[in-house]
Amino acid sequence: MKIDYKGIMENIVTFKESGTVQKGDFVKVSDNDSVSKCAGGDAFDGIAVNVSNGIVAVKLSGFEKVDVASQPSFGRCSLCVNSDGKLENASTGGTSCLVVNYDAGSSQAVVYFG
Repeated sequence: MKIDYKGIMENIVTFKESGTVQKGDFVKVSDNDSVSKCAGGDAFDGIAVNVSNGIVAVKLSGFEKVDVASQPSFGRCSLCVNSDGKLENASTGGTSCLVVNYDAGSSQAVVYFG
């Protein structure tokens, strides 16, 4: 049997693009019906899964394999975006996530957020 988290409890919503957002960026709600790319230290509201013609499809919840700056805490923890666009443990604030897997070789973790 294979362990797989794809598709579990995913919630994807479309927003207007504010600034420049690319697929895979961590984003936050920044104005009416709009999202922008997170800056260093920001908590995130979701991940851009598609960007087209000023519209951003944002995964607001679900499991996702993401780039991390260093090994995050396992289980429930708070993560924020760093200046390189990767997640790291938040010293204050952050987004509550459930970390279920960490791969040191790829510097990626599987997290549930939402």
